[in-house]
Amino acid sequence: MTLIWIAIAAALLTGSIAAHADFPSEIDAHDVDAVAERYNCEKVVIGSPTPGLLLVPRGDRNNIDGKYNQRYHTVCHVFVNNEQIQHGAPSGYTQRFLVYGATPETGPLMLRSSRLLLLLWGEVKRRLQRDHLPEEPAVQVWLSVQKGAGLSPDIAGEQFKSQIYLYDVLHNRAPIEWVRELAHEYGHYSLPGISGYTDPEEWANGILGEKLFINWLDTSLAHHTVRIEDLPFVTPAELKEFDDHEITPLIERVVSRGPDRSGLAARDASGMTAYVSLALYADALYGSNLLKAAINATEPSRQDRLAEAPDFYRGLTTAMSEIDALKVHVALVTGPAGQSVSLFLPPGQYHLDFVPSVQDWMLRPVTSSAKKTGANSFIIARADWYQITSGNSLPKLSAEIQRITAVRKD
Repeated sequence: MTLIWIAIAAALLTGSIAAHADFPSEIDAHDVDAVAERYNCEKVVIGSPTPGLLLVPRGDRNNIDGKYNQRYHTVCHVFVNNEQIQHGAPSGYTQRFLVYGATPETGPLMLRSSRLLLLLWGEVKRRLQRDHLPEEPAVQVWLSVQKGAGLSPDIAGEQFKSQIYLYDVLHNRAPIEWVRELAHEYGHYSLPGISGYTDPEEWANGILGEKLFINWLDTSLAHHTVRIEDLPFVTPAELKEFDDHEITPLIERVVSRGPDRSGLAARDASGMTAYVSLALYADALYGSNLLKAAINATEPSRQDRLAEAPDFYRGLTTAMSEIDALKVHVALVTGPAGQSVSLFLPPGQYHLDFVPSVQDWMLRPVTSSAKKTGANSFIIARADWYQITSGNSLPKLSAEIQRITAVRKD
């Protein structure tokens, strides 16, 4: 990538050229080289995990953004392989991003941002089967060297409709901040909005996006579906550190005591945290298919309102109640009552396997709807939240982690 950028950077320093308004948004696989030659582009073909194509026109461009009317000197056209959009689609590429650099010096950041956005698009498409809006299939990303006009100096980016702005991009920022900020703004675009908050911002899909997407990248690295060399900006260690400090604690708060149902109604930062924690928990324990089903089942409580966190909770429990087969692997979280896990369980018979082996465990609440039926089995008659607690708690500082597997039996 470094050698490719040296060639691109040299090309950018040759005279000003107006942007091509007729640049194709779809390219047949056999026409890639012809398109690159016609529009005088450097070409970068991306393989796994999200096959795609980057085309960077040579020379100094003349691209004007619609908000600030500022000139951007370089652009990267980001295409995804059609097979990623729809299985069996004709061989070729379709544009999903236009990433603009304000100056030739922003070129390396433009390329890394393009690679990262391609990765994020692939994760969202594979896990949630969500794509860009048909009427606005290409998201425009503007890497500005200026601060956002009229915005607080600490605002690093913003999104509206299919436009994403990152500000003051030549100012020194930590590598993980590049990933977090791009994931945050792309979350605003690509994830459904849960709204109504007064703090830290009105919509929660940005904060959910940064944590959900980074967790996905960290998980994909662990499963070797994303390679170290596929990651722009950050190292695996930096991703894991963010995951350990910013994401895992949110998941564990739901694992240990269940959803904060009263907190979900709050409109301040605590309410947003309750919502984001629950969404991350659902994805981590039950899988992205369940999160997708919960999103699809979320509807506003009233026609004159947008969806809010309590609406997501209803959509989530509806989706959980309709699970046909359930198999959850989760590390127990240590609390005052020992090590426990909270799970939403639909009716059925369940078998537990503890690692390491545990003989003493409890199922709460103890009601006629939930009872133990054996040394490692229980039955659930009514869909609800339940807590399984180990009576053989490990010391808090132990490096050994106890795990439980709950399997629903029809």
